[in-house]
Amino acid sequence: MLSLSAVILVSGICGCVGYQLGSTLDPSIKTIYVPSFINDTREPQLEVETTSAVLREFSKRMVR
Repeated sequence: MLSLSAVILVSGICGCVGYQLGSTLDPSIKTIYVPSFINDTREPQLEVETTSAVLREFSKRMVR
């Protein structure tokens, strides 16, 4: 039972190696530019949805 607990503990710690809270952007960066994606498919509005999703993710990850 002790070895199972040790394995779970070590797995949990190793899973967090390299994880960082907050933004990984250089603090001197104040703005970013995300160009619109180009839709080479037949799916309508795919470029709009993809660009919006990328912008939302950047907004979520920016430290305010």
